[in-house]
Parts: sequence; structure tokens; C-alpha cells
Amino acid sequence: MAQIAKLCDFRPALRRRIHEDVAEQLRDAILDGRFPAGSKLPPERELAIEFEVNRTSVRDAMKVLEGLNLVRVRHGGGATVQPIVDASLDLLPAMIFRRDQIDMKMVREMHEVVRPMLYEMARLAFESDSTRIITLFLDSTNSPAIDIEGVSITDGYHNLSHHGKNESKLAQLEAIDTWHMKLLAGLLNDLKSSPEGGQTLLDRSIVLYGSNFGDANKHTTTNMPIILAGGGFKHGQHLAFDTSRNYPLPNLFVSMMQRMGIQSDRFASSTGTMRGLELRG
Repeated sequence: MAQIAKLCDFRPALRRRIHEDVAEQLRDAILDGRFPAGSKLPPERELAIEFEVNRTSVRDAMKVLEGLNLVRVRHGGGATVQPIVDASLDLLPAMIFRRDQIDMKMVREMHEVVRPMLYEMARLAFESDSTRIITLFLDSTNSPAIDIEGVSITDGYHNLSHHGKNESKLAQLEAIDTWHMKLLAGLLNDLKSSPEGGQTLLDRSIVLYGSNFGDANKHTTTNMPIILAGGGFKHGQHLAFDTSRNYPLPNLFVSMMQRMGIQSDRFASSTGTMRGLELRG
């Protein structure tokens, strides 16, 4: 048992909620990497001795870990640790906040996993008619640096957006934006391949994608890049307007509102519907 104590360094379980405390300690040991994916947890008997509890409490703790998809228990085969990426989303708080500190490495890794899942959840929500409106906020002032294969990303998106025309920062922004566009393309393709009411889910949905700045480096709110997809509109075109006499973006919102059946010809500073945007024949 001295070898197990050295490896795991568990403390005796608290008496008030024994199996939950055992499960939490084992959970933290797995998240800390002391038991990597594919490894086996110590046998039930040894864990009972280590935690100073009975074997029933250990078995109940294993059920908790199984429910989180952290381990897979096989009769006679013990408990095998599962890959963290397959774990339940209920583990997110425990994965991010480690010993009262934010694990930024884990945050970055979860960004890579969760962000594509958000697009998939959006498609499923529309497909099942669970909601009619979805908003995804992709990056903010507190977004951490993310990992993109083949590119060294040194800072979060917000800090990189204040690039000062630095070539390295611009290259990193291009890599991140390209990754974002691949995720968006995946969503649009999924919506297009989902039939609904004799059309596709993309035909019956409006996807608006954009930024609140035309130039984030200068915080200018004119000439903003906007992508519109779906909704039965004519696409495959780039509508460009006078860059010095800025065309009102709310005109696009009026066109979208009317397409959704809202009888209104004004929104904010709009002057009408979007010029050049038409419905398919």
C-alpha cells in the first residue's frame, strides 16, 4: 500500500459524503494526469484501504465516475480511464478551475473541442425545432490563445486584433479567421444537407455572420464585413458600398425581418431594405 499512497497521495474520505468525496479525489487525480487515458485505477480493495472506506463506497464512487464518462468499469477487469475529450460537459468547471486557479492550458484545449460542438448543437437545435434563434459569441476580450495545427498562436484574439500592422500578428489572425471560416462552412454544409419541408434546412434558416468592427485595430465601426447565408435569398455575390459614405447595415436587418414575416420597414437607422439583396425566383 505504500506504493499506492506514493502514486496517488489520497487523504481519508470525509465522513459526511463518503462516496462523493472518493469520486472527487479520483476525478481530480485523473484530470491532473496521474491516471492517463487507457490506464487502470487501483483495484477496489486497495482503494478502500487507501481512502479508509468500505468497498461499497468505492463502488458507488465508480458509478459517479462512469456517469461522467471518466472511467469504464468491467466486472473482473477493473476501471479503465477514458479520454478526457470524451468526458461529460458536467466536468467543465472542475477541468477549468484547478486548486482555485484557472487552468489556461485546459481552457485552450476545451476551446478546440467545444467550439465545433457549438456549431453542431446549433444545427441539431434547428433540426429538432428546439429553438428558432441562436446566437454564438466566438471571441471576446478574455478569450485565451488557441491552438491551431501548424501555426504558433501567441495571444488571444482580442490582443492580436490590435496588431499595429505587425506581420506576425496579422498572420496569426489570418490563421484564426481561416479556422473560423472552416467551422462556418461546416455548419452551412450541414444545414444544406438536412431536408425540411421539401427544401433544405439552410433554405429555411437565415445565418448572419460578422464583426462589430470594420477595423478592429482602430475600433472603427464602418465598412463592417458581413456574411449572409440561407433564407431563400440570392447568394454568390459580394455587395460593396461607398466606403466613405457608409451604407446603413440596419437595412440588411429590415430585409431579414421581412423575410421572417415581420411587417416592418424600419429598424434603427435603416433607410429601407438592403439594396441588391433579392429573393430567389
